[in-house]
Amino acid sequence: MKKIKNIVSFLLVVLMLFSFASCGKDNDVVSGDNSEVVMSYGDYTLSEKDFMYIVSTFKSQMVSYYQSYLSSYGASYSDSDILEMQMSEDKTIGEYIKEVSIEFAQQLLIFEQLCADSGITITDQSDIDSINNALEDMEVAYGGTDLFEIELARLGITRSAIERYMRANVYYTLVHDYRYGENGTAAIPAESVYEEFVNNYYHYDGALYAYADYQTGEAYTFEFDEEEIKSFFDAEFVKVRHILYKNTDSKNQKLSENEIAEKKNKAESALASIQSGEKTLDDFKAETEDSGYEYVFTYGSMVKPFEEASFEMKVGDVRLVETEFGYHIIEKLEKTEEDYVGKVGEDGKTKGGYKDAAIAAMSAKQIRAEALETMDKLSKGELEKYPEQTDAKKYYIYMKPSFIKKNDAQNAEFVKIIGDIEEGKFQDKEFVSDGTYIIRHLPISKEDITSEIYTSIEDELAMSAFGEYVQSFYDKITVNNELIDKFDIKTLPMLDSNLYTVG
Repeated sequence: MKKIKNIVSFLLVVLMLFSFASCGKDNDVVSGDNSEVVMSYGDYTLSEKDFMYIVSTFKSQMVSYYQSYLSSYGASYSDSDILEMQMSEDKTIGEYIKEVSIEFAQQLLIFEQLCADSGITITDQSDIDSINNALEDMEVAYGGTDLFEIELARLGITRSAIERYMRANVYYTLVHDYRYGENGTAAIPAESVYEEFVNNYYHYDGALYAYADYQTGEAYTFEFDEEEIKSFFDAEFVKVRHILYKNTDSKNQKLSENEIAEKKNKAESALASIQSGEKTLDDFKAETEDSGYEYVFTYGSMVKPFEEASFEMKVGDVRLVETEFGYHIIEKLEKTEEDYVGKVGEDGKTKGGYKDAAIAAMSAKQIRAEALETMDKLSKGELEKYPEQTDAKKYYIYMKPSFIKKNDAQNAEFVKIIGDIEEGKFQDKEFVSDGTYIIRHLPISKEDITSEIYTSIEDELAMSAFGEYVQSFYDKITVNNELIDKFDIKTLPMLDSNLYTVG
C-alpha cells in the first residue's frame, strides 16, 4: 500500500497545525497579490507570496518543535543548526520542509479545483466563523488591524495567503467526504473492509500470570522461610560495577562509525590498564557515561549480553562487553550481608538491601511455574475449558477474545508470538516486566468484526485510496521549478507563533 503524505495527517501528526479551517471565500482563482506564480492547476494559481507563507509556516513550526524537544535534553541549537540536521539518511530537516511544502501546495491547488469541479461549497457556518475568529485573534495579538497589516507587510505575507492556507483542512475534508463519505461517489465496499480485516488482523485470547499489580506496581509475593530467601539470593543475584562508553550522543542518536571506533579503543585501552594491574576500575569512574556504577541484580534485569557476562564471570574478573548502549567494562564483586539485608543508618532504620527483591523474584518464579504447569496440561489436552474468566488468584488476569493488527509496530513481539501459534493452539511467553502470558490463536472470520474495527479499516482504506487519487493529479500541475529553486529555507523568516496558531 502506497504511503501518501496528505494535508490532514501532516498537519495533525507532524506539525500540529490548525485543528479547524474554513473555505471562507470559496474557490478564489487568484490569491490577490501580484507576485510571480509558483504553480498552477486548472483555474487556480499559487503565488510566490502564498508559497512563501506555506514554507515559512512549516519551517517555523518544525524548527520550534525540534528546539523545544532538544532543550528537554539540555541541548540548544540555532535555526540553521536544526535545518541542517538529518531528517532521514538522505534528507536534512530543511530539505524535508521544502519537500512537504511543495506537496502541500500541490494538494491545495488540487482540492480547490476539485471543489469547483464537483460544485462543493461551504455550508457550515462554524467553519467560516473559525477562520474569521483565527484572523481576529492574530490581529489582537499584534495590537489591532493596522499593526497586524504592518507586520504582514514587513514579512512579505498577505492576509489572503494565511486564509488560503487555513482553508486546507476543510478542502481536504470536503473532497474526501464527497468521495468516501456516506453515499460517496467512491465509497469503500463492505467486502473490501471484511477482506482487510480477515487478512490483516489476528484474533486471540488467553491469560496473564502477572508478577505485579499493574495498578500499584507492587509485586505479588508469597511467604518463604529465611533460609530459602538467602539461598535464592546467593544463587540468583549477582553484584558488579562497571563503566560505560556510550555509542550514542546526548539525543540518543547513534554516533558516527569513527566516533564509535574511538569509544571502543578507549574501552579496550582502559581494560588493558586494569588487567595489567596498572590501574583499577575506580580510576576510570569519572569517564563512565552511565548514571549507575554498582549494581546488584537478578535475571531479566539487564540487557542480555551484560546479564550473561555478569553471571558467567568469577568474582574479581574484569571483562569488556558490547551491548546496544555501547562498551561496558564490568568487574564482578563479592556480595555482602549488607547487600542482602541493607545497612542500618544513624537513625536506626535499615535502608537498601535486596531481600525484598529476592522475595519478589522468588514469587515471580513460582507464578511462572504455575503458568508453565497450566501450559503443560493444555498441551496434553487435560483442561476442558481455558482460559477461565475468573480465578481466585489475584495474579491471574483473564484476556478476553481480542484483535490485533498484524503490522502493529508497537506490539511487534506480541504480534509475532500470535502469528507463530497454530490456530486453536496455546503458547506461553514471559515478559519479565509483566509476567507469563498464555496466548491462544483464535480463528477469524468476517462475522467477528466489531463496528469500531470496521470504521477504522474503512477510514484507512479511504485514506489510502484518497491519497492515490490526489496524487494522480500531480503531473497535471504546472510548476515553476526555477522559482521554487530560489527559495532558500535558511533565509525565510521564522514566524511568530501568533501567525500560525490560535490560543
